[in-house]
Amino acid sequence: MNIFIPYGGRTDWGEELRYALRSLDSFFEPFNLTVYSTATPEWLIGCKSLDIERFYPSRLEKKYGCRKYEHWFDSMNKLRVYAESETEERFIYTYDDILLLRDASAKDIVPYPQEEIVQRHKLRFSRSRHGETILSALNKCDRGLLFNYETHTPRIYETEKLRELFTKFPLEKEIIPYSIATLYFNYYDHKIHEEIALVDNYKVGFYGKPGGGSYSSSSMQDIKEAVEGKMWLNYSFSGLMARDGNGKTNLKTWIIDNFKTKSKYEGCINNN
Repeated sequence: MNIFIPYGGRTDWGEELRYALRSLDSFFEPFNLTVYSTATPEWLIGCKSLDIERFYPSRLEKKYGCRKYEHWFDSMNKLRVYAESETEERFIYTYDDILLLRDASAKDIVPYPQEEIVQRHKLRFSRSRHGETILSALNKCDRGLLFNYETHTPRIYETEKLRELFTKFPLEKEIIPYSIATLYFNYYDHKIHEEIALVDNYKVGFYGKPGGGSYSSSSMQDIKEAVEGKMWLNYSFSGLMARDGNGKTNLKTWIIDNFKTKSKYEGCINNN
């Protein structure tokens, strides 16, 4: 199956994509890789790649006085461009800050929701940009029961359905971009979920301060216990660079130590 990764081309660490590909190459079934980037890394080889200028609706710069929501608009535009050219019926969409931790195949990728949406969630979502993108998606779904699917794990999308969504809801006309997983799975795959809690057994997240779905990386033992039995590991830069009492960045060290083998997508430049 094809795997698509949108890559911003400028990250705080700069090695997220490298280690994501090492994890996939180590544990996932054979796949074809496509990376659409603002600036493709020089070391990336053996896959389909395309440089795409960062996308942002010009009218919104004047409205906001800055490029608010740029990350979301840019990622969704890369996905849109890819869906327009994709020839396969289905493909896997994933990110550069996700690591696969054990053997897996496409059948193991499950769209677990994070939570069922109730009114208090909507109030919470309205307090952050990420939450506002979830609300933007939910407002497009004419359903009584809705779910938040923003678990930041890989997804399998049907190409034609994505094309339909991007045609019906053009990014150029959006004031707040929509979270694509929440829109897609509420819009097309609506069902009553009994497995919401299973997402906690599916992935582990490190986002800095522990709590609210973020695990501690204050010691190697904490990390070892957190990843036990999980399939995916997701992290933010804050989680990656969280330091223990001795100033050590344990998660970064753990990632480097556990994914030393280069993937087939790495050339000779920057031999990390």
